Amino acid sequence: MEENPKLAQVSTISLHRLVPEFAGLGADALQENDTVRYRVFAGTWNVGGVAPPGDLVLEDWLDTRACNSYDIYVLGFQEMVPLNARNVLGPKNSSISSKWNQLIGDALNSTGRRREEEETAAPLHHEQKQFRCVTSKQMVGVFVSVWMRSGLRRHVRHLGVSCVGAGVLGRLGNKGAVSVRFLLHGTSFCFVCCHLASGSKDGDVLLRNVDAADILSRTRFRRCRTAAPDEELPSKILDHDRVVLLGDLNYRISMDDAEARLLVSANKWSTLLEKDELLLELYRGRSFDGWSEGLVTFPPTYKYHRNSDKFYWCIDGGGGRTQQRAPAWCDRVLWHGKGLKQIRYERCGGYRLSDHRPVRAVFDAVCEVPRPVESFLQATGLMCFQITQTVRLTNDSCHNTNKLNEGGVRVGASCPDLTYANHQSTGSLTKTSNVAATNFQRPIFRKDQGIDLDRSAIDATTASDNATTLLSSIVTRQPVKPPLHHAAETRHHQRGR
Repeated sequence: MEENPKLAQVSTISLHRLVPEFAGLGADALQENDTVRYRVFAGTWNVGGVAPPGDLVLEDWLDTRACNSYDIYVLGFQEMVPLNARNVLGPKNSSISSKWNQLIGDALNSTGRRREEEETAAPLHHEQKQFRCVTSKQMVGVFVSVWMRSGLRRHVRHLGVSCVGAGVLGRLGNKGAVSVRFLLHGTSFCFVCCHLASGSKDGDVLLRNVDAADILSRTRFRRCRTAAPDEELPSKILDHDRVVLLGDLNYRISMDDAEARLLVSANKWSTLLEKDELLLELYRGRSFDGWSEGLVTFPPTYKYHRNSDKFYWCIDGGGGRTQQRAPAWCDRVLWHGKGLKQIRYERCGGYRLSDHRPVRAVFDAVCEVPRPVESFLQATGLMCFQITQTVRLTNDSCHNTNKLNEGGVRVGASCPDLTYANHQSTGSLTKTSNVAATNFQRPIFRKDQGIDLDRSAIDATTASDNATTLLSSIVTRQPVKPPLHHAAETRHHQRGR
């Protein structure tokens, strides 16, 4: 199949020190790596207001045969309920979303239940592999459901949800988005499930652009009560490290209907895609600027006869009227930010419940893992140590990193009290120094109990017993006040006492 190089959306991502991590990874492994990788499944389906039948099987769409390859599922639905006045203006009907969640849970864990009967020797490991719904949210017909492995849930913090209506009057929920965000280890994720303005008339594409811009600008996440006072959390969609947007974006084919029919009949997808509104808007930079989409190689996702694989061509609508509905790729998955690599993007053609076909995309997502010492300090609120030690300073000591003794204890001179050593000749100095842990650059708590600050260091040539005293004073964990900003202020303060 031919592809247009101008329209192909290619993402080049440099991944640093990728280490696969799944549920149950031990703390020892975390001490050795800066980043971990998770596999994220993102799926979208406009179900056309049809309630799921009890015998609906989702295993094919969710790819449960390869279920062990995925760590996170984010599933977005549109038209969960019929978009009539009662559902738009009336109370939320949550019974339908509960049915969908039940079907999702059954599909994701059915393989695990069969395996549980065969692998009774490892019940704890099996429990770590089970999928659990961490959050789900419905806004009229837009519904998003997020599932993770049980062993991964403990690494998730600051889970939040935001809903933005963009339908009638620009505010009602018949169109709009439901967004979910969370922090996984030290990386923020945001997933946006959208349903944009419909229509294939001239100018309707601009309405879709306006809806998309409105969702990105109006979506806000409230600050979590569990967040530390000085912890910065992203509040807008594009403030997050990894963003995935999925849904019925409703972009159509911008060409004559008769010509579109001929291309579809001949399966000329690449030629048809040259007139795809979303790709044209991306190419022109008029919408979703900075976003990426994988190469579309699958047939159109809309519009089909229900319970059929036939497209909704020229159909007699009664009263002598006909409806022109050319096929289109309405259902899409986009992403924004570094650290995401898409490895699959496809349509699932076996589902005929609605006039849309479900779409799925799979990503490798890189997460930053805080160092164990940093995590400990943040969790306990212990941000300073007190160090009292007699050391010998040299005029070039603050430009090199040396060992105190064979024990390998190294301490960085990030405390402002010690910075004036650069301007003095070699000599001895006895000081009480307050070293702020927050000034350290990625401290590492090594097996030998040494602390490497990866900054300019103090060259201490005293005996090994002094090194032992210095190390013990570090690990004593005596909380103190943060240091003064200038060494001169420190000396003045000590003389005045």
